[in-house]
Amino acid sequence: MAASLCLIRNSETYGIPGGWKLKHPALDREVAGRSPADCIAELTVFLRINNIAATQDQLWQFANETWGRIVIAGGQADRWMGGDLTVATVSAPLTAGPHLRRILTPKDTGPSLWGTLHLIPLVWTRDRWIAHIDLMTALIEPGGYESGCRLCAGHWKSFQQSHPAGSIPDAKGAAYWSWMAHNSASGHAGNKTWTWREAAAKWGWPGEWE
Repeated sequence: MAASLCLIRNSETYGIPGGWKLKHPALDREVAGRSPADCIAELTVFLRINNIAATQDQLWQFANETWGRIVIAGGQADRWMGGDLTVATVSAPLTAGPHLRRILTPKDTGPSLWGTLHLIPLVWTRDRWIAHIDLMTALIEPGGYESGCRLCAGHWKSFQQSHPAGSIPDAKGAAYWSWMAHNSASGHAGNKTWTWREAAAKWGWPGEWE
């Protein structure tokens, strides 16, 4: 079965038990997405970083067979459009190399990147500020040093376009920019946002900056 689209009925509207996740035999970690296509895109990135080639048809076949079993086991057999799975074998299209490199995710890099951004105002120089903004952009961007954050990259770019980091004149402005940027990203992801006073207390910004 060569599949190019998700074979789970109503996948554009409804999820499946456990969410859109895949554990590919060639990798040592599970990937997840907000949609089938998002999950396939994440899996493609991790395979590429580890130099494991697979076509989109191969990945969709693997995904559809995996998700087909899940919806059938979850009592939603009417959503499976791919035919008989009782004899299908889910297998890796390719074997992994001998030394898989661990893939860093936003959960690994995010806290340290944001923390450094918030602390730079305390040791302010424009060069430090711009260098760290550039580093964050490179790490967030898909295809960058690591897997990036495809869901965040567009939002980060949009924020920088409306609030240019290069126009920040001083340490106080950098603290305020970092606070706004972090809250914007947190709100976009559905996470907690911070008041200025909460952030200032956490990162040690002087009271006169309020």
